[in-house]
Amino acid sequence: MKKEFEYKIIKKSLSKEICKLAFDYFKFRGNVAHYCYAHNAVVSNSYGIFNDPQVPGHFSIYADPLFELFLIQCKKVVEKNTKRKVFPSYSYGRLYEKGAILAKHTDRQSCEISMTLNLGGDPWPIYLSTKKKKNLKVSLAQGDILLYAGTKCAHWRYKFKGELCAQVFLHYVYQDGPYINNRFDQRALLGLPSARNDF
Repeated sequence: MKKEFEYKIIKKSLSKEICKLAFDYFKFRGNVAHYCYAHNAVVSNSYGIFNDPQVPGHFSIYADPLFELFLIQCKKVVEKNTKRKVFPSYSYGRLYEKGAILAKHTDRQSCEISMTLNLGGDPWPIYLSTKKKKNLKVSLAQGDILLYAGTKCAHWRYKFKGELCAQVFLHYVYQDGPYINNRFDQRALLGLPSARNDF
């Protein structure tokens, strides 16, 4: 029987230069969104949100064009490590600030295979529960990736003591799996806003 993929840590997946550009871009997007919300400007969710129920009060953005490109570019990495063909689902970025907590959870069906990419900021380990390891601590440096079975491996982070940590989540579904209808997260194509409200 074929071994079921659980997780893989991939070091230095992206160069420091690309990560720094993406990190600065992400902070820029967050500052623009902060300004718009503070001045009651009418903006769509495509500017990002601060009311994500998973980590309320922290800037999050669904399907940012740059992160959707990362989603496309990293597809080969996913296929190489899982040894299965995948479809991209969606990207999601979050700027964690001091005091953030990510409660223990598994991901929804569009996140059959998930990747968390560290763009930079202060270190903040993520914990993973697998069949063999119930409390696996993973520390990612800038440019490192944790690839994991998002719908099966519970994952979480304890209270963040640093100032800022930028993470991008890239999600995929297996082409021969049960969640094939979640290709592009049920959107017509990548880059579009969410077609649902539980991202």
